[in-house]
Amino acid sequence: MEEVFRSLMLETLGVCNRDSPFIKSEAQLGNNANKACQLVDHWWHLVTQSYAEPQRHYHTLAHVESMWSQLDAHREDTKSIEVYASSGHDPKAPEIEESACLSKIDVLAIRLAILFHDIVYDPSRGDNELKSIEVFKSFASDFQLVDGLATLVISFIQSTIKHALPDLPFPSSLPLFLDLDLEVLSRPTQLYKLYSKQISREYLPHMPLQQYLEGRIRVLQKLSQGDVYFTKKWKQNYSQVAKQNMQDEISLLSQQLDGLKDRDIRDGMEWRDW
Repeated sequence: MEEVFRSLMLETLGVCNRDSPFIKSEAQLGNNANKACQLVDHWWHLVTQSYAEPQRHYHTLAHVESMWSQLDAHREDTKSIEVYASSGHDPKAPEIEESACLSKIDVLAIRLAILFHDIVYDPSRGDNELKSIEVFKSFASDFQLVDGLATLVISFIQSTIKHALPDLPFPSSLPLFLDLDLEVLSRPTQLYKLYSKQISREYLPHMPLQQYLEGRIRVLQKLSQGDVYFTKKWKQNYSQVAKQNMQDEISLLSQQLDGLKDRDIRDGMEWRDW
């Protein structure tokens, strides 16, 4: 992972390249290789510390690595992306097909958004995405990223708040980024069960079981509406598996929730009888 990160910074982003199209010309990091390397070291340390925090079980560096791998696997599939105007979770959403080809800045923006979209993650808070954007802004300032690239990354991270496409126009590479983030929903049954267990381990220390069950069911119900995914290939190939996985989890969680409610009723009756 560290090797991939350094390659991203030194080769793709070109922090030591005076002619990098992604770095503001006045930054001139290429004139100071030591400073550039120190910045890379600093940010690698921050990234690894953040994703190794003890409250994380799913939202770790393994999630980042998985998304990066999926991006590499699907880059050829994105030469003719068909994107949609509305949320993939809206069954009544009108389709608007639009051919798009990922540019170098698209790919770099997706990689950086993957790296930073969960860099702040506290299951007890509701502003993780906004805090993650603030961290990315510091990164963009340190490396003097061009405004277009920074804006693109920020828009990607913002989209994970509701996990839906905004109103048109939006970046043509945004649907793929959102699909990569939800790839886990279409994994084989045992891997999906591992994911759901990891999510529960992140949230249960911070809330009562009943609150978690009710909240998780609501999230899954929302995600399972419509086609789940946003790009044509993911809709066609992965939506049904994802929907089945989520429905199975909803059924299991609903059974647990009913059991809790039945127990509360029985406890209440026993108290009155006493």
